[in-house]
Parts: sequence; structure tokens; C-alpha cells
Amino acid sequence: DGKIVTLIGAGGAARAILFALLESNVDEVRLINRTHKRAVELAEQAANQSIKVIKWHNIDNAIENSNLLVNTTVLGMKGQPSLILPLDRLAPGAIVNDIVYSPLKTPLLGQAMKMGIPTIDGIGMLLHQACPGFQSWFGVIPSVTKDLKAYVSSKISK
Repeated sequence: DGKIVTLIGAGGAARAILFALLESNVDEVRLINRTHKRAVELAEQAANQSIKVIKWHNIDNAIENSNLLVNTTVLGMKGQPSLILPLDRLAPGAIVNDIVYSPLKTPLLGQAMKMGIPTIDGIGMLLHQACPGFQSWFGVIPSVTKDLKAYVSSKISK
């Protein structure tokens, strides 16, 4: 409650994250996408006054005082350009989340770690989105545990 979130991206993952954020009563979601029209369309679908769509060229200013920064784009993924931002503009105690899981430690997360900013990588999303498929194939929903995360992380890191 009462927080500002900067959400980068406007694809399917961003849509799911946006709706979860809105349900959690954040004060403001700053939605940014390289294709501005897609961000506007997503905001219109959500129809919520707390969403502020910001153009890509204003991304550095958009993160100002954000409590949570979430990257849902391919930027930072293997073979893609990095996403580097002025993280010193985030609110004190902010968290940086990058849903990319290849690599687990993206340049954005590495930058945040060097600055002492808490981070969340994409392994949790990878595992949780795999659960319905696993259930369809094997008839059981797997538990996403600390041990499973560590195991999968060790395989991805190689």
C-alpha cells in the first residue's frame, strides 16, 4: 500500500504484473514501454487512475522515487542490449526486479547489487509459470521451494 512502482514493458508478463500491482493497492504505477502505443493500450485495458503512462525517452525521470522497479522486457537477456538506469533516483529502500532468467543476474540486477539495492531475479517467475504445464502433464502441482529454486538456478547459471 502507498507505494510507487515503475513497470517497464507492456507484454503478457507486464499485463499480469500490472493487474497484481493494482490489486495490491499501490498508489501509482508508472508504465513505460519502448512502443508507447502498447503501454497506452495496456493502461486503457486496466482502466485505473493510478496508472501513469510515460514515454520511453523519459525513463530516467520516471523511476524517480519509485519503491519498486520491474523490468519485463527482453532488455538484459542474453543477446539483447542491457537496461542500465540511474538507480540512485529510486526511493530509499527500493527493490529492483528483473523477470529475465537468462542470465539470472542481468546487468540491471548487477548494477543494483553494486549499489546495495535489494534485487529479485526471474527464477521465481520461471518456476511458477511452469507449474500449470507440469500439472497438465503429470497431474500434480509441484511446490516451488527454496531447494528447487537453488537447483534450477545452478542449472541456468552453467
